[in-house]
Amino acid sequence: MTLTKIAGLLTLVGVGALAQREEIDSYRKDPNFVPYETPTQKVAEWIALGDSYTAGTGSNGDKEKVGVDAVRGMRSWAHQMSEDAGRWQEINGGGDLPRFTWTAYTGDRAQELRSQQLREGAFENRAWANRGRGIPFGKPQLAAMTIGGNDALLSIILNDCIYRAWLPGDCQKTIAHVKDLVTGPRFADTIAEAMFKVVRFGRDQGGAAPPQSFQLYVLPYIDFFNADDGNTACDTVDWRFWWFVDACPLTLTLRRQLNELSQLVNGVIKKEAENLVDMGVIYVGDVNPKYDKHRFCEPDRTNDKMVDAETWFWSRYSKVDTDDEGSAAAADDQAQRLLDFVLPGKGLRADALQRPPWEEPEAAQKFPDFESLLRASEDVNATETPFYMLRTFHPKGTAYTLHKDMFLDAIRANRNPAGGVGGGGAPMSTKCQDAKMLPQDIEFPKSSYRHHVGAACRAADGTMVKSTQDLNLCVGWSKAERKMVPHDEGLMGGDCVDCKIENNGLVCACRDPADPTGVMLDGSIGLDDFMKVRDDGLMECFGHLSARDG
Repeated sequence: MTLTKIAGLLTLVGVGALAQREEIDSYRKDPNFVPYETPTQKVAEWIALGDSYTAGTGSNGDKEKVGVDAVRGMRSWAHQMSEDAGRWQEINGGGDLPRFTWTAYTGDRAQELRSQQLREGAFENRAWANRGRGIPFGKPQLAAMTIGGNDALLSIILNDCIYRAWLPGDCQKTIAHVKDLVTGPRFADTIAEAMFKVVRFGRDQGGAAPPQSFQLYVLPYIDFFNADDGNTACDTVDWRFWWFVDACPLTLTLRRQLNELSQLVNGVIKKEAENLVDMGVIYVGDVNPKYDKHRFCEPDRTNDKMVDAETWFWSRYSKVDTDDEGSAAAADDQAQRLLDFVLPGKGLRADALQRPPWEEPEAAQKFPDFESLLRASEDVNATETPFYMLRTFHPKGTAYTLHKDMFLDAIRANRNPAGGVGGGGAPMSTKCQDAKMLPQDIEFPKSSYRHHVGAACRAADGTMVKSTQDLNLCVGWSKAERKMVPHDEGLMGGDCVDCKIENNGLVCACRDPADPTGVMLDGSIGLDDFMKVRDDGLMECFGHLSARDG
């Protein structure tokens, strides 16, 4: 892509966003605005919106693609989440799976999210399987999404700095221009406006009761490369498509630059989500720590193609006609596939080209830039759509499971349905006093510390009820996230010791089983995140009642 076009995009991205920021401020300052309140309603319906990181870009393989040109994948985090009956029962306190609407569309920017994914209409079961656009929003209680990567021109960066596949520009100039974009006010305004529009639309559809309890959960993006340990083995790896264009090897410097852009985008997403907390926007958390040791250019797995199962992103060399995540998926000639797609039926050979294919009049007319190539509809004369190009640099199904768990953990921690974590009760901080940890003891044969919290809590009739709750029934240590999380029978005592109550929170020293040095980590979680108080004054988590003292 030319710098002229990028400059044009810098002008266009967020056009009107200042006015939209003013719309957000005006909406929240209106005397009739009702701030967000924690839901007590069970989740009967939810929706997944956004871009390819919610669509899942066909993971794993072209046989798992649904949603036609939306290129949704059956092992995306959203679809995995829609089928996790056990976790939804934890959140809702039993019951059936909630209804699931999936409008996420590969390649969508914030503008398409607003104009194409927010459509009024009643829930349509599995409309996402055979339709890309036109799926009604339904009446959900919550939404989950990723958005912003395409507004940050991710595909342009990959073309100019990695693939060099179609009219490539100067990598360093592209990085500089994109950095100017994502650090400027228009990008932040665009992200904020997208979140605002989803929440306002969700409130208006009537699925959340009361409307101000509608929630939007937002997850950021992932750094693609290992770039922290000084590994230079990747410095000679070159993923360009054509022999006649200049290479952009995956040097340590380039990897750090691309990771920095991802972090800048994530910083904006986090800031804008937290700014809209009174609208019900919830920032799920940083997914990046989960990908440590599983990125491109890990020192023990650096090679020309990086298609191993332990690398959690799809390589440009990964086959698309298999769901295998490892070496069995290795290395088709993707330059040849691209050539056959843009110039079908010509019998041209990629290794024998004498000039770039984008200089051929037929190809130039159909695909004037890289983005138009990625957005191309299937050509009836082509041997294959460029699906493998869409999927590259997206997570595999195994990795998406971790995204799914993060969303569900966040939902569980931020809802209080009758029969769920809190049993419909009041937050512990509003009803209890003198909360303290009791002496810990060892339970055999599990060799697990038993942690009990005691407190005096006010019942509905005003009396103070003293009781004790076993925290092993309420909290667990998440090895993936390396933190304490609400969890039914989580057995936190297997990993955490020396617990105390501070500022209405539980603070412990917890070991990381993956760390052979045995270093203890600081673990903490708010008491209100997992414990509620019933009308009779007893504490409750996941249906487990505290025991009355005496």
